[in-house]
Amino acid sequence: MKKVYLLFSFLILAFTTFSQSNCELVPQVVDADQNLSIDCSPYSISNSVVVSAGKTLTVDSGVVVNIADEKYIDIRGTLKVNKGATFNMGVGSHIKTDDSGILDAQGTETDSITFIGTSWKNIDINNAGSTIKYAKILNADGNYVSNELGTGVELWWDWILEMKGSSIENSRISSSIRGVLLESASTMKNSKIHGLASTAMEVNDNSIATGNEIYDVNAFEKENNAVYVRNATFSSNRIYSSEATTSNWAISARYNSTVEYNSIGGSNGSHGAVGIGIPYGDNQKIRYNNIGGYTSNIVIHGQKNNLTFS
Repeated sequence: MKKVYLLFSFLILAFTTFSQSNCELVPQVVDADQNLSIDCSPYSISNSVVVSAGKTLTVDSGVVVNIADEKYIDIRGTLKVNKGATFNMGVGSHIKTDDSGILDAQGTETDSITFIGTSWKNIDINNAGSTIKYAKILNADGNYVSNELGTGVELWWDWILEMKGSSIENSRISSSIRGVLLESASTMKNSKIHGLASTAMEVNDNSIATGNEIYDVNAFEKENNAVYVRNATFSSNRIYSSEATTSNWAISARYNSTVEYNSIGGSNGSHGAVGIGIPYGDNQKIRYNNIGGYTSNIVIHGQKNNLTFS
């Protein structure tokens, strides 16, 4: 019986060693389609990686990718990330697209994709066509401590997600300094942004944010906006603070912006200084919002042309 057991153990060890020996490292330049398989997980990226135009780097379900400090993945082809994958981001590391690069990161409701690290930079989508679904984009240092503000880990003082002509939905952004910058007709829907040190979102240039929940942001700010809207639409979202505060504004609605059907603050509690501020610019549509719990629910600065308010 012992001989059979030893033979069986030897065969398992031999198979495992053979499988691991066939694992491909992630090259610095991905110039042919490549899969990162669960059998070879975790993968370590110790040098920055460029995914060449026309090529696809696929991260299979459940794979763990560890990116070293100050390194990055530059996507000029496609980075396809499947459900349950985790990217452990080193200090100062980031993921970006260039040229016609595409990030296609689609988890599921029960098996999301995770991007997490302490003081990592961000995901920077510089061109149209990327999609993020069912993802968690988090900073592991949840106390948001920055050298500018006190002792501790210095966090990246900018947006943890920047998107141009791309979409994110059913996802969560948390524990960073700033949240999401949407530009060039990007969309964000049915997602959560919470626990931030500063601004939750800027919605610009024909972008749309709808169905999102934004709460407990601007922890380090006193006269700041949770959301800026410029030439864009902010519709059917929920903004509030779970702790009483008289600081900060919920929404700054600037030129050519539509802010409608939102729930801002609430009938109970103190949610901030201003619910919707209209500081400058013309052609705003502010309508059908439910606002409460602010020192001033609405503030309008100066003369406005073509202001729709109801």
